[in-house]
Amino acid sequence: MTFRIFTNDRGEQRGVFMYSCYREIQSSDVAHAQGYADRVCSGLAYRGEHGPVKVIEWPPTLQESKDWLAKHVG
Repeated sequence: MTFRIFTNDRGEQRGVFMYSCYREIQSSDVAHAQGYADRVCSGLAYRGEHGPVKVIEWPPTLQESKDWLAKHVG
């Protein structure tokens, strides 16, 4: 499966953390993809302070993913 890692490098707008796509990865499921993203992005300065790293299946198929993208990516 294909996933995209999103990181909060755009700060906060109107109380909502704004994200950008960091990179695309292949993984067997979302739990493994999220674990990988947490390890790979752990040293990035904006992690934690501005919001967690987020992994979404790509292209997004779940309504939850589509709603998250609309709110946090714009």
